[in-house]
Amino acid sequence: MTSPILGMSVPIKEPESYKSFYYTLSMVKDYSNKYMDMKRNSLSSSELVKKLGVTKLSKFIRQRELWNSLEIPVSKAYFDALGITINILAEAMELDFQQYLKYLFVPATYKRAYVPMKWYDSVHIFKKELSEYEAIKKCRQILSKNYPAFYPDYPGRRIRIVLKRHGLYNIHINSRRVFYDYEKPTFFCRIGYYYFPIMQE
Repeated sequence: MTSPILGMSVPIKEPESYKSFYYTLSMVKDYSNKYMDMKRNSLSSSELVKKLGVTKLSKFIRQRELWNSLEIPVSKAYFDALGITINILAEAMELDFQQYLKYLFVPATYKRAYVPMKWYDSVHIFKKELSEYEAIKKCRQILSKNYPAFYPDYPGRRIRIVLKRHGLYNIHINSRRVFYDYEKPTFFCRIGYYYFPIMQE
């Protein structure tokens, strides 16, 4: 599952389980490593460092690690210097999207859920791995046992438990319904930066 457009020096293998932005991350790392190999002897005075306005090499190295992991908005100038065009990025994202579709309906197990209410302990640890169906059932048992005053939900006093399957979807569970918040891989460009929303949670 690779594409000649990505220009990878080493073909990237499909992961055994779903990993958000797997192909995009692999592509960025490969381009970054090739660039640094070319610039290693003159990195402190390289055009890239100057263009990004970084005065200290150590700061640039820390910034580069965050950009390569997509943990923060990535400077377009950085991708331009690496040779990552919008077409290359879109091709990597398409591979990530195809992987997302493949794993979207694969059965998963869950060990934890959280109640996004600031006045409650946030994490419930399940004693064993549960299927999605069993995890939803367990969450409703937690709701009815631990929060009987709010079960069923009263107007304005709703309690909700969220099962998180990172990079694929969140399952929101309350006493009346279950709904899914899908997290398909996506990105957008704004004011000279690329944003990868899921990675920045």
